[in-house]
Amino acid sequence: MNSSHLSFYILSPITEPWAYAVFALHWISSLICIVVSISFFRKGKGAWWSLVALAFFLPLLSYAVGCFMHGLPPLPYGLISPVRHLPPSEQGDNSAVFTQTSQISVYLDTVTPLMALALIWAYFADKKQPLPA
Repeated sequence: MNSSHLSFYILSPITEPWAYAVFALHWISSLICIVVSISFFRKGKGAWWSLVALAFFLPLLSYAVGCFMHGLPPLPYGLISPVRHLPPSEQGDNSAVFTQTSQISVYLDTVTPLMALALIWAYFADKKQPLPA
């Protein structure tokens, strides 16, 4: 299947709610990691926190740019092939047969939500520590 003939389409939240749930979990977790990392960086906890924030920001940026390049908003999407005419079957049936395939691929990220929980825990643990005199 030639990818130049594939069409991209936005998934419906009504028919594919699991795709939107996974999508929202990943984006919210990534944003939490970015905000907490920037917070630690601004508190002077180390310049490397900016790299942690960047590590969670770049995949979001890459996804959004990829969607925009295909003319889509950054939402869950699928691929659909054009309608193809299949030759008549060998059983003497002359009826026309058309086919179209679609593909949905959802990446279930388990690391980012766990990192978000760990960073939230670290953020609140850091807030409880008294400031050095």
